[in-house]
Amino acid sequence: MVQAIERSGLAGLCRQWASDATGRGAASVEARTGGDPTGARHLKKSFSHLFAQPVLSYPFIAQYGQRYPVTILCRTLGVSVSGSYEWRQRKPSAHEREDSELAKHIHRIFHEYRQVSGSPRVHAELRAEAG
Repeated sequence: MVQAIERSGLAGLCRQWASDATGRGAASVEARTGGDPTGARHLKKSFSHLFAQPVLSYPFIAQYGQRYPVTILCRTLGVSVSGSYEWRQRKPSAHEREDSELAKHIHRIFHEYRQVSGSPRVHAELRAEAG
């Protein structure tokens, strides 16, 4: 399972917590990363944070369910097999549909401004469209 996470690039998520030399914390970078030359933190320790909520585990299971047995993935991630299959069948909630529509509007506005508009301009355009 760990090899699958490392190959998939999810180990790179651990790197985002690597020190940026801000001086916070007393431990050295080597101590926090376990001496990993890439700066990745301890995957075993970070794993519970990456998949803290079952909602975060289900897409991972759906993505790797063809490669590995779903039962093993569910057991490793601490979720039920039935919950995983139920998640696949579930229709998007009203909030998810609204978020999807908003993302489409943001994407359209961003491309109208040749992909150089920042959040203030996108927000102003969204407010102008809303009326």
